[in-house]
Amino acid sequence: MLLSAGIAFGLLFVMFAMTPLFVEDDELRTDICGYLCSGICIAMYGTPCLEALKAVRYRDASRLSMPLAIAGSLNGALWGTYGLALGNPSIFVPNLLGFGLSIMNVIVKACLGSKVVVHESAESLLQTASSEHIPVLIHSLAHNAQLHVKQSAPGGNESNASEMQVCSAAAGIAINVILMPSGCVAFRLADGRFLRVCPVAEGSLAKVSCHQPSSFTMVAKFVQEPGPDNEFQVLPGSGVALHHSEQKMAVYGSETVSFWSPLHQVFLRLNELGDFDCSPPLAAAPDGKIRLPGGWHWERFCLQRADAAVDAVV
Repeated sequence: MLLSAGIAFGLLFVMFAMTPLFVEDDELRTDICGYLCSGICIAMYGTPCLEALKAVRYRDASRLSMPLAIAGSLNGALWGTYGLALGNPSIFVPNLLGFGLSIMNVIVKACLGSKVVVHESAESLLQTASSEHIPVLIHSLAHNAQLHVKQSAPGGNESNASEMQVCSAAAGIAINVILMPSGCVAFRLADGRFLRVCPVAEGSLAKVSCHQPSSFTMVAKFVQEPGPDNEFQVLPGSGVALHHSEQKMAVYGSETVSFWSPLHQVFLRLNELGDFDCSPPLAAAPDGKIRLPGGWHWERFCLQRADAAVDAVV
């Protein structure tokens, strides 16, 4: 849309500037074109200054580009000098103004710099959460929502055989991580329920995805000990991959993970209905390793300390 609008504007501008179709007087047409070009030039130089104002306000200039600011200052200085030599204010006024604005961006970037955000890796967080009994939150990157389970009925205990569908919400629920002897992990809620994978027929509250139906769903259930249905293998999701918008590439950090069920050979995911279910079955690669296929977005999550999230809200 932007490209089409730019091409259309360019064609109209050429018709206006080069033909008497809209304005017959040549001098008047030249003056109008000069003012219009000056306005576009000032807007080009001034747009990065909006980020400079945010940088001063939040003390973070990470969104300011130093190469762009330097290039803008050089461009403004050269065109401003050229305009002064010609004595043409339509050239030197906007470019000298742009030179000053670009120099301001350079100063802001040099003085404030960028905040370095260090994310705790998912592997480190899981180990810490398991050994120190720190609850975590599971956040879906594709749907920008967190794993959530409704509270169990009063009096629920290990003998309660009911299962509750795992869904999503803006506010997630804290989950305890248990490292299993197999090297996998199990997730237990504060009330003792475990998250497990089960066939859709067993999950009476499960809603099947219309976009990509799944034969497995996620439920929370009271059990004595976590079994194979409760075990998940944590696979790193860092690297460059297609963004869930499917319109750009994204760089995912070491805090990005996917959860694989070795028993059912499916990935845990959050579908478009807001329920957690599972991907289609996926066989291992020829080298025996399991990898998240390209273009799979619902299966990508990030982990966060639940106690840190509470502190941030407070």
